[in-house]
Amino acid sequence: MNNTENVVEKLTLHETSEVDYHLNHLDLTQDELCLILSKALSKLLSATSDDVKNARGTLFFQEAVRSARDILRHKGFKSRYSQGLELTENGKIAIYVCSGNEHTGIVNAYPQSKNAKGEWTLDVLGLSLDNNLNQIQLDYEDNQIAFNFPVIDEKKDEENELDIWCLLHYVYQVSEFQWEVKAELSKATTHNSKNFINGFSTRLILNTKPIDPITNLGMEPEFTPEIDIDILKTG
Repeated sequence: MNNTENVVEKLTLHETSEVDYHLNHLDLTQDELCLILSKALSKLLSATSDDVKNARGTLFFQEAVRSARDILRHKGFKSRYSQGLELTENGKIAIYVCSGNEHTGIVNAYPQSKNAKGEWTLDVLGLSLDNNLNQIQLDYEDNQIAFNFPVIDEKKDEENELDIWCLLHYVYQVSEFQWEVKAELSKATTHNSKNFINGFSTRLILNTKPIDPITNLGMEPEFTPEIDIDILKTG
């Protein structure tokens, strides 16, 4: 990925007509994405105090991925497992379910992933380092000095040919027993030195208000990192 993308004007859209227009080019709709999130939120809050600690975050992720494949199957989307990442793809684009921080789904904000990502995840997503544009970081790799430029890899993975979009979501409390979700479908471009996704070239803010608040009579959700297994970490 070329470092000049860091200075390209970023696009953030929230008006329904504009978001729908861009989603249409991806063969997606807001209704489909909101339904995916609604099913995941319901699954998360189906957990009780008898479930294992941090089960709710895992339930949300698993249901979001399953629902994406089920809801979008008629459009040719299918599952793809790539270096620890669960993707939903149709041969042209892929959806990566990713939890974000509290800035997710807000127009004038700077969201980032809730959790740090493994090196293989960053590679599949095609992200470049953007820790501090005012600071030049020197590093050596394959006898090249890296001024925030990636080393050229002649063997591109098939997944890198896909246009991967993050379904970034943030679950928050509305009242004592009610929870909602903010979300956006965004094109990630950069990560910081701690491997958090921190830059997006395009952000399509989803109108999740139609998702009815979900009532939970149990305990507050406790989130776990997404199922984001890095092979290098598990060895």
